[in-house]
Amino acid sequence: MMALVHAGCRSAARCANVNVCCGSCGRCADYPKKVMIYSRGSLLALRRIKTDFRHFIPQDKAKAIAKKQHQLRYKPPIPSVLMGNVNALPNKMDELAALIKNQQTYRESCLIILTDTWLTAHIPDANVELPGFTTVRADRDTNASGKSKGGGLVLYVNNRWSNPGHCSIKSVICCCDCELLAVSLRPYYIPREFTQVIVICVYIPPRANMEAALDAVHSITAGLQTQRLWSSFQGTSVTSPWTPLCRPCISTWTVPPRRTGPLTCCMPT
Repeated sequence: MMALVHAGCRSAARCANVNVCCGSCGRCADYPKKVMIYSRGSLLALRRIKTDFRHFIPQDKAKAIAKKQHQLRYKPPIPSVLMGNVNALPNKMDELAALIKNQQTYRESCLIILTDTWLTAHIPDANVELPGFTTVRADRDTNASGKSKGGGLVLYVNNRWSNPGHCSIKSVICCCDCELLAVSLRPYYIPREFTQVIVICVYIPPRANMEAALDAVHSITAGLQTQRLWSSFQGTSVTSPWTPLCRPCISTWTVPPRRTGPLTCCMPT
């Protein structure tokens, strides 16, 4: 749909007896607006019109918008997460550091989650640190998992998004079916209803028992939800209306077949 324009508009593009105004004449706003329903042929004809249609934004307002976006790049309403299966992290640290330095997408990511890092206790934290990020590791336990190498989790938290002093490990699980790392964070900008953000990183090996792995993830998630909710009610009397809130709640998990390939990159914005 488009509004009709007056006949004196010199900047109107005429095609198939349809007048389209570019908005630069300044007189079409006073013309009585009507609504027309175009046919498919008319709409296809409009695509061939060569006119300079641009959404005009005043220069001072455009600068203000750009400045506001630059200031809020580390205050997203939903944190940006970069996730990948690196298959041995030590030999990829140079490439990762270069991406952090040169690419804005990596540099401004709130969280970077890497699985299958192959890190051991013989590799110090200084070898896998990134500038501007806090490193949280969960290396594979060879005794608990029954495997000599592979596995491992690393979580990088952007110091401009979350306070590095409020980064604490809530739970770590390492078994033959899954590896889990739960970390509590306190971003600088967060709604008042939330006191913290809990990030749960999970790595499930290819030959793991999927049901056992999901049971372990469910128990940790439900325990953290229940623990956090009851800590909010300490010192108060919880009556019957609050009882449903104290029950752990978790949605049903749908696991795709392994032959479709693992999740290699996830970037929600």
